Amino acid sequence: VPDGTTVLQMLTLAGWVTEQGSAGRTRIVRFLDGERTDRRAKLDEVVEPGDTIVVPEPYFNPSFSAAAGAPALSFVALRVGRLLTVTPSLPLTQVGIDSNVFNDSGERQTDFVVEARPEIGAELDFGRALVEGYISAGLVYYRRFESERAVEPGYGSTIALDLARRVTLTAGHAFQSSRQRFTFELDPRVRRQVRDTYAEVELGPWGRVGFLVSAQASDQGLPESATFAGEDLQRTLEQRDRRATAGVVFELSPASSLTLSVSAASHRFPLFKERDADSSEFVAEVTFGSRSIVEGTAHVGLLRYGVFDPTAPDYLGPIFGGELWRPFATRTEVGVRGSRGNGSSFQSSVVFAVYDQYGGWVRQGLTDRFDVVLRADRDEYNYQSFADSVVNDIRGERYTTEFGVLLGAHRVALQSTFEERSGDSAYDGWRWGIVYSYGVFHAGTGQRPGTTQRPQRR
Repeated sequence: VPDGTTVLQMLTLAGWVTEQGSAGRTRIVRFLDGERTDRRAKLDEVVEPGDTIVVPEPYFNPSFSAAAGAPALSFVALRVGRLLTVTPSLPLTQVGIDSNVFNDSGERQTDFVVEARPEIGAELDFGRALVEGYISAGLVYYRRFESERAVEPGYGSTIALDLARRVTLTAGHAFQSSRQRFTFELDPRVRRQVRDTYAEVELGPWGRVGFLVSAQASDQGLPESATFAGEDLQRTLEQRDRRATAGVVFELSPASSLTLSVSAASHRFPLFKERDADSSEFVAEVTFGSRSIVEGTAHVGLLRYGVFDPTAPDYLGPIFGGELWRPFATRTEVGVRGSRGNGSSFQSSVVFAVYDQYGGWVRQGLTDRFDVVLRADRDEYNYQSFADSVVNDIRGERYTTEFGVLLGAHRVALQSTFEERSGDSAYDGWRWGIVYSYGVFHAGTGQRPGTTQRPQRR
């Protein structure tokens, strides 16, 4: 870049930050006399030869989630001394009508529901070490059915250490007690506790190549009283997963990268030993930045899922997923998404389920203030059952329309969704609501199904 270029001009040359980026938290990594420095950057600061400009995520990512919205109605960063930053946030995740409160197609009940998730985050920046944490308290309010009201506490922390030049260690832990609906297959609000711990070592990059090694432990627990459709949900869904991954990252261009990874995992069900299994997978993932023809990520891979029970089926086959979109002109966005993975079922006659999810969306800005979003999604659960058991696969579609109003950094939208589902949990009907978002709006969803979101270095 030319001499005298500022951090602001660098970000502009790079195509600015994505909806997951926080320009206000940009950092400069610089080597002086062989010593590495890492500090907060001012946007009008001039960069020097050899500098690396790092744009982290905001602590509370304000990007929109199509499932329920991920708004942050208030967002401030409070500086306490030189090292500590405190970040309160009030996300309002849902306001609307639940047209099937108890997941019962025969006796449907409708109620007005409001969900919010107040959070307080903190960051301690020691230069070579960055420590972050948060405490949250999800609040779920049903107007008529008091039994469905809930408080959902959670917390998490991460620490990132620069151990040496081109060697970074990141570790974290998160806990969530939730009564959110489980999956497309099972959506009653049953209390469950999820713990997720991980550690990762990043090596490099050397030129355009970097390496990573990580380990992750995920535990899901349910209460003894949890039942649905005659099934003991603690027995069928309580699970302990352990995973180790090694990968290599190639920078293909300033706007794209390729990651190749292999992983091995164990899946244990403390109360349902017949489901215990080990798995291994190989995945190739491509990421496209804002200067590519399309934006987003896509991955393909091969999964082997081996169940210990000799009478149970195994799975050896492809997995894939991703979300890609392309802006047209200044007001139109078209995107597609899809995935294949495997997971557990609440039904005791099922060893595991292979599920496919497909969808797409179109967003059209009507003016600088108003827009319309149309989405369509299809889900399929293909059950692998134990010997002498017959289980019907389930399928479903969802069609969503949003009419949005942009109010400065806020977006308010009226949302209507029609959902139709087959199988033992058959359901068809409309759901209505209001969704909010704060920051840059993106109409996609993006989480890879069947995985737990681990705490990230923000």
